[in-house]
Amino acid sequence: MTKSVRGTELPTRRESRLTGAHGNGSPRVAVVGAGISGLICARTLADHGVTVTVFEKSRGVAGRMATRRTEDGLAFDHGAQYFTVSDESFGRHVRSWQEDGLVETWNGMIRVLREGRIDPCQTQMRRFVGTPGMTAVCKHLATEIDVHLRCEIASLQPVGNSWRLTDRTGRSLDTFNIVIVSAPSPQSARLLEPVPELAGLAGQVVMEPCWAVMAAFDTPLPAAFDGAFVQDSALSWVARNSSKP
Repeated sequence: MTKSVRGTELPTRRESRLTGAHGNGSPRVAVVGAGISGLICARTLADHGVTVTVFEKSRGVAGRMATRRTEDGLAFDHGAQYFTVSDESFGRHVRSWQEDGLVETWNGMIRVLREGRIDPCQTQMRRFVGTPGMTAVCKHLATEIDVHLRCEIASLQPVGNSWRLTDRTGRSLDTFNIVIVSAPSPQSARLLEPVPELAGLAGQVVMEPCWAVMAAFDTPLPAAFDGAFVQDSALSWVARNSSKP
């Protein structure tokens, strides 16, 4: 969920400790969350000359577009498995990412598993994956953006027409004219408490948890598919990560 709260006054140079305020009248923006929505927002603003700082509580960017790598060289897309394109404006971005070698089409054989049968998947769509992993797109978006990792924002405090960000240790980070919250709804609702209307909207979003199981096998499994939607099972989706380009 992404919401913004905007003031009208720029901070003084003395208040600008992390990035420094520019003298071009551009507001200073903080983005909380370095998943794909937060990073696309930050990238778009930065491309238009806006000073943007991104704060992310994890040790890396990408959120649910993450790729997990093990010490013995294995890799798992344990969040989003692929993405599709249904909007032309987004399609232009994807074509650009393809030209840069960041994404490729996944031509894996997709099936539906139900009642002991392996049925064809009736939904015909072009599936894209990041290369060499789903993280690639978000790492590209974060290029030349001021991203602070392992920095969990605990509260937003109004200061005049700006907002002061405080981390979980109580350390005051900086003040910004605009704060964009791009985090899961429970975290967003807590951060947006100074704005009850937005906090209420965030609190109405219901999230359903799921588990991602990452398994490696000594020999390839004799499965006649590369990905499958599973019905009537604790599993809802299975994929052969090594089938991705």
